[in-house]
Amino acid sequence: MVHGHHGFGNSTIDLIKYEGKRTQWKYVVALFAVKYSADDKGILTIDESSVKKLSKVYFDMHDISVSFSEEDSGHGSMFNVMTVNTTSKPMSEMMDMYHFSKSQRSQVREILDSRSDDRWTELLYGFDGMNTSTAFVKVAKEQVGTVGGQI
Repeated sequence: MVHGHHGFGNSTIDLIKYEGKRTQWKYVVALFAVKYSADDKGILTIDESSVKKLSKVYFDMHDISVSFSEEDSGHGSMFNVMTVNTTSKPMSEMMDMYHFSKSQRSQVREILDSRSDDRWTELLYGFDGMNTSTAFVKVAKEQVGTVGGQI
């Protein structure tokens, strides 16, 4: 939920500061997958409706507040600062909020098990668990066709 405060009217924001911590995407996606699992096979289709649901899960997991202040530049002038503070909720609180059954809670734990970290990396970042430089080279070859002038 976003809590806004009155800003500077028509004045320009000179600096935006981000504070707090956001939840890792794998936790958001895990909750989304269990909450909106379409059938017994656990198949989800990502379409416009699903994107809206994923966004709702993300914002359910975070409290976001915005504040405005003036700060001294140290050079005799002031500048306008907007500070965005993000606080994430723990998984247990989210599962309670969504009234997850014991079975759903177990599914979330299974999805987030550390044995799945390589799959999460591949899903979220497009890497297949290989070392970073090899993964980058693989992506570069696919996108550009050559690396270092060699095919």
